[in-house]
Amino acid sequence: MTNNNFGSMPIVRRMVDETGLDFSNQISSLESKYQQDLKDLYTHLTPIQRLTIARHPNRPTVLDHILNITDKDKWVELHGDRAGYNDPAIVTGIGSIDGKSFMFIGHQKGRNTKENIEHNFAMPTPHGNLRFLFKREPEDKVEQLPSITGAGEDGRTEGEEKTVGALKQSVTDTATLNHVYRKALRMMKYADHHGFPIITFIDTPGAFADLKSEELGQGEAIAQNLRTMFGLKVPIISVVTGEGGSSGALAIGCSNKLFMLENSAFYVARTQPSGCPHICSLSYKKREPLSGSHADPVWTSQQIKFAITQAMEVGNFFKAPFGT
Repeated sequence: MTNNNFGSMPIVRRMVDETGLDFSNQISSLESKYQQDLKDLYTHLTPIQRLTIARHPNRPTVLDHILNITDKDKWVELHGDRAGYNDPAIVTGIGSIDGKSFMFIGHQKGRNTKENIEHNFAMPTPHGNLRFLFKREPEDKVEQLPSITGAGEDGRTEGEEKTVGALKQSVTDTATLNHVYRKALRMMKYADHHGFPIITFIDTPGAFADLKSEELGQGEAIAQNLRTMFGLKVPIISVVTGEGGSSGALAIGCSNKLFMLENSAFYVARTQPSGCPHICSLSYKKREPLSGSHADPVWTSQQIKFAITQAMEVGNFFKAPFGT
């Protein structure tokens, strides 16, 4: 729908500046008509239109929401998986809401191309540590061992072949173990040990779908997170703030209670949601400003904060966690 009413606004305001005439009635009429047209448009959105809003580049990120809902100066970001790698697609840390401590975990998108590349477009991978290890393992030096007369086809003795093979297997096994989901997993276990409720923010297109990720056991990495989350004794609340892409979202979304913003989507297929027959819609849906959360990020964050505090007050709901 083209909004000719709103397009006329700059013209009328320019006429006011140029002529000094009073056009306040015309401006008020156009603004009212614009607001009504906007309401009509956003109250009749199709699922794919809502998905487009969920992917809006100006929507608040997980860090925006965390800083908006935590007490002032009571947020500390935590890094690393204790295996030499810090996953840039996942943000974790401890913060307090009204004096109560929580563990926060969420997918972090960027505001522009540079930031999105830095955070891998909020798509976790199980082999991020592989690049880190290859820079430090001495495998490259072993690969360049001098040829020896009478050795194998590639010029290595049997012992050298075993050394190279062992190093390759060590790198692969370590990289598979140290999947970037481990950062989230470590923080969940830390929260469970200290009794901190866990809040996860979901906003990802999905797990990074490249060949190397599948070769290094992406499905197994996600399954480890799911299994662990089922056994945690602290309450877990998940909030879908944008798009929740399949297994990449589930890896931190196995919770006691799940909230979704009004213009968010949780889709259940590895294909693009436009080709997916179902887009989940849950009863725990939280309102957004008329044109999306990016129109008023602080107000949206406060709605999330209210939902979290209300959920935590329902004591009996969390008396039987998944692990019992």
